[in-house]
Amino acid sequence: MRRPHALTKYVFFGVGLMLLLGGCSSGSDQDGTSDGPTDDPPDEPVNETLVDTLNALGIDTTDTPRLDDRGNPYPDSYAPLGTVVAMRVFEDAAEPDGERLEMGRAEELLLAGFRLDARPGVMTVVDDLTSGSVSNGQTTSEILFARNREELPTMVERNTGGNLASGPRVVQGTRRDATAGDFSGNGFRSTAVAYAVDYSDGTSEIRLLVTDAKAPAPTVTETAVPVDPAMFPINDLRVASGDFDGDQKDEIAIVIAREPRDGVLDTPVRLYVVDDASTGYVLWRTFDPALDSALASPLITLSIAAARLDHEIDSELVLVVNENVEGSLENGFATRYLVLKSGPTGLSVLSSGPIAALIDEQEHVAVVADVATGDLDGDSVDEIVFAGLEEVVANCASHDSSVDGLKHVLVGLGNRYNDFAQVGAAASAFRLPGCDDANPTVLRFTHTNLLDFDGDGDLDIQVNHLVLDGFPAGAWTAAPLAQLPQGVVIASQDPAAWYDRSNSTMAVSDQTGDAVADIVTLLMDQNEPFLKVWTCDPDPDNGRCNVSRAAIVALWPDDLDTTPSNNPANDTSHVNPIIVPVDVDNDDVVMLRYTNEHRLDFTEPIVLAVLAAPPCEFGIGQNTDACATAWGSATSATAERTYKVTVSGSASFGIGAAGAGGSFKRKGKLSFEASHEWSKSYELTRSLSFTTGPLEDSVVFTAVPIDRYSYETITSTDPAELGVRYSIDLPRSVIQLIAERNFYNANIQPDALHIDERVFTHVPGRVSSYPTASEKDATLLRERSRLSDARYTLFDPLLSMFDPVEALGGMETGPISVGQGSGATELGLEYVETYGQGNALELAFEFESETAYGALVGWSVGLAGERTLSISHGDSTTYAGTIGSIDSAHFADNRYEFGLFVYLQALDGQEFEVVNFWVDQER
Repeated sequence: MRRPHALTKYVFFGVGLMLLLGGCSSGSDQDGTSDGPTDDPPDEPVNETLVDTLNALGIDTTDTPRLDDRGNPYPDSYAPLGTVVAMRVFEDAAEPDGERLEMGRAEELLLAGFRLDARPGVMTVVDDLTSGSVSNGQTTSEILFARNREELPTMVERNTGGNLASGPRVVQGTRRDATAGDFSGNGFRSTAVAYAVDYSDGTSEIRLLVTDAKAPAPTVTETAVPVDPAMFPINDLRVASGDFDGDQKDEIAIVIAREPRDGVLDTPVRLYVVDDASTGYVLWRTFDPALDSALASPLITLSIAAARLDHEIDSELVLVVNENVEGSLENGFATRYLVLKSGPTGLSVLSSGPIAALIDEQEHVAVVADVATGDLDGDSVDEIVFAGLEEVVANCASHDSSVDGLKHVLVGLGNRYNDFAQVGAAASAFRLPGCDDANPTVLRFTHTNLLDFDGDGDLDIQVNHLVLDGFPAGAWTAAPLAQLPQGVVIASQDPAAWYDRSNSTMAVSDQTGDAVADIVTLLMDQNEPFLKVWTCDPDPDNGRCNVSRAAIVALWPDDLDTTPSNNPANDTSHVNPIIVPVDVDNDDVVMLRYTNEHRLDFTEPIVLAVLAAPPCEFGIGQNTDACATAWGSATSATAERTYKVTVSGSASFGIGAAGAGGSFKRKGKLSFEASHEWSKSYELTRSLSFTTGPLEDSVVFTAVPIDRYSYETITSTDPAELGVRYSIDLPRSVIQLIAERNFYNANIQPDALHIDERVFTHVPGRVSSYPTASEKDATLLRERSRLSDARYTLFDPLLSMFDPVEALGGMETGPISVGQGSGATELGLEYVETYGQGNALELAFEFESETAYGALVGWSVGLAGERTLSISHGDSTTYAGTIGSIDSAHFADNRYEFGLFVYLQALDGQEFEVVNFWVDQER
């Protein structure tokens, strides 16, 4: 990929600026009697701390709360990356220590309802599916942990049969489900399986099996969950995990639906939340939503997902209740959702209703749906995505003859900040691949997940075999981001085939080790008895995924854990397969936990530009009121853009950065959702105008307020790093100010960059002290040579869009004579962005920026790659010097020629832009 044009991209945190330094003088000198300038040396620094310096320069360092994208203060519990952050360690020769960190987990998989080998396993944890040995194109996965039937004889699905579309149970529930969560607070995602048990004496209970399978010594905790006997027998049971009480450890939510009873119109649903206490797992919350069933005595199946729907540290629950009536397809389905929040005394409903998409004033109502949650818009708060069907039919075509295929619906709801309003919707009718009237498949469910399948940093929506890049406006099958092969949804050419959760499952997990999510699919069919891993290779031309199969793992064909049949596709088989991504071993993972420590910090002043006072002088009859230096944007034919300073959308982090400074043993790149919110409460573009006196050199500088959130290492591949603090740094709007040069030097810290005689040798107000033309040439040559050497180090000649040598000569214009009279003469220099040329003024350096409470090691300023501080000149930038004319009485003796030149100068490890003048005296 070619780099963007140099002067259009400089990356720092996120704010723009127009700097225009116009002339106001302290008084006219047309009579030649005004006092002359002083050339006293700068005062000694008087500020003991950087905070004193910032305050003296006009920056308010008062600690104020960070604002969310609605302008409201974040809660005290806000953790920008969540309470626990998992970081993958990758080998990278380009990094100083040979490794880099990226957010994500090296996940394993919990499998249940099927086996991978001859062992009679009822629950298995396997390593990532692509890491096993390969023979004849099939992968044999490494089994890390297994529990068999002899150990858990009761954790077996019942086989009720009649699973066909024409059978008594149109949609079959499950009596066991699994989830993964950080139940112990160690950062790893352990497994939790809840299952219903019916005993021979007629009693029933729910068992909870929590397995901390962290190698090499797995621990298992099993407990009974007290359930009201009125809720038995159970038709469906689903589980999810999340931090519902805000204690930085996950709890387990178990939701159950009872079987319908004759004469009882409403089928009850109940939710149980189990917490980890010192005495083991205990029941913490019970909630009965008291639903009025939409259908009479329906069978209910459920979907459940945890979400963070506000900036508080605790999670919410989203519940989908799918109803159907036995023996009925047409008009035999209905669905609704509930959003639940835990409070001090129990659970409450935040939002509920039918799952319906409003598109062009037409409502598309789902009759069966699944739910997924995730941050779609990058504001650090989740949205809710439902995907489902508007109809369930016994063949491949809709009841609506005007469409070809089954009607699908997709709807996205917001969160607590928009009262769960619709944020996206789509509807489409299409046939399943391979499904026709002669070989129909009854589609009864839409597996739904959110994942970044193409690695672009944004979440995509997976609905069965389709992956969508957001909410499509047209047909979903016209141009999806990706489309998986037909075998993941329909394999058997069987008129009695069906597709729902009883015989299929899908999960998203990074199984290929590239920090990008893959899709894991399973369809229990005699033609497709395989686990499959699908990955995306984005097409550089259209951005769509070229889908490939990264692994195929065969199931053990002899039997399943819930049916006596040896045929995986037996019509009465009912296995409800389970695949849950877990994280149970320390394979190149660093875990960070939020310490609840946050502070507002400020960088030291960073010099952007130094502007010389125009060569004007008191006592020579000169119109000093007109003397000015201007630096800012010009208007092009198509747009007006300003000189910009921008803060990048990546958080910096490093060891020691949270405290009193220190070196970065590991520097990591974090591009995550929170980057988007910076553009809302904190300005991206700001136009400012500065005015300086005509006989004052000026320093334009920036300082960046930074919210610093402290995380502590709780797990690492290097034991010496345990307990080490990391800082996640989120910038606010950058501050740009101007100060007179002596005042600036007098107030910054002693070891900071001083703008002294190494920059300017002239004395403001003394024309004869300015550089001559030959001194100007020497300055440009010196800086060009030094910068050219630096650019060869910083820029890859094969990737740069401009020549790093020819582009660094600086710019100049003039000379021109000072005018006679009471007017003024302006000399202008305009940079115009064109074809990658004229890049004489591009900053590029890296330094350790001090902050009020520590350091930001490795701050980069300039253009190339990913810079922390970005400067953009826009389409056209003007540099101008205006010199007042000299009256007739003094003109002959004091006339002179002047020119303007602009260049970059490096000093004390930094670079800044210099606007200077040279003078040829004629007297």
